[in-house]
Amino acid sequence: MGRLYEILAALHVKPNLVQSGAVSIQVCLDDRPEKIDKLAITASELFDVELEKNLTMLTIRHYTKEVMDTLINGKKIKLLQQTPETVQVILSN
Repeated sequence: MGRLYEILAALHVKPNLVQSGAVSIQVCLDDRPEKIDKLAITASELFDVELEKNLTMLTIRHYTKEVMDTLINGKKIKLLQQTPETVQVILSN
């Protein structure tokens, strides 16, 4: 994790969302191909890297189930982080 954050800082990339598990890290970034390509090349020297493009990040504060259902309707949830007050969802069509 520390090495990944060093790479992100060196390339001046600020993640919008990070989720880590026992053997994986998922990072959501703004669509800036020149920075993402450099990040992927650099990180691939240490990690197995997979890129998934054409995703949408949705952040809802003070959400309700009804609002979430309306905004997510027909889309596939790729990643979800939820607290009692805020939900962040990465979606694909």
